[in-house]
Amino acid sequence: MSAMDLSTLHERTQDYLKTLWGFEERNGLGATMSLGDLAKATDQKLPTTSEAVKRLAAKGLVEHERY
Repeated sequence: MSAMDLSTLHERTQDYLKTLWGFEERNGLGATMSLGDLAKATDQKLPTTSEAVKRLAAKGLVEHERY
């Protein structure tokens, strides 16, 4: 798989990735963040965050586990 230039991603998408990366840095590799916590951290509504995470997962940038 070729590397993706993250600077080409939409600013909001970069915000989600930075937030998730920071969470994992603080809590350890493999730590999981709830959609609700991610929505709060990025000041977005839960449905918006859910759709964004689905798009990130489709691109292979995050792993998304359904409950």
